[in-house]
Amino acid sequence: MNIHIKWILRAISLVILVVPICSGLLIYGGNLSALVMPEKTDFLKDTPQVEWIGYQASTHKLEFKFSNPWKMAIMFNSMSADVYCKDHNVLIGAINLPNPVTVQPKFSQKISLVITFSSTAQSHFINYHFGAGASAELRNMEFTVQGVKLTSNQPMDIGTIIYP
Repeated sequence: MNIHIKWILRAISLVILVVPICSGLLIYGGNLSALVMPEKTDFLKDTPQVEWIGYQASTHKLEFKFSNPWKMAIMFNSMSADVYCKDHNVLIGAINLPNPVTVQPKFSQKISLVITFSSTAQSHFINYHFGAGASAELRNMEFTVQGVKLTSNQPMDIGTIIYP
């Protein structure tokens, strides 16, 4: 009797293994790569767009326009990054999002990040960028979106920053 149970369990195991694979092959017409990696990339066309607006020297704000293509609101809980002089690799400040921002579905909204200059920024601007601005980039970016923390070490060029 144990032999019959053993063969029944083997048959069930074989069915559990073979039926999903055969079903996948039938559905995808024998194309195994389509079974593992989808061929349709329609989901990529509805990605959020971020557009750089600029630096407002009078308010010390970096401004971006964020376009939300989805049917749900997106909440930015926090954003922060270090601001570096590209020419001299010097930390000139940091940016942060003063208050959480919610971008409604199918809507675009301006997001303003406040820059706080470092203690070395004034002397750097006087010694190297007197009467002009410094080419700047963001580094060590951290975002908290929908409660999920994201980081990026990829530098982002933000154009010219003017010290107040």
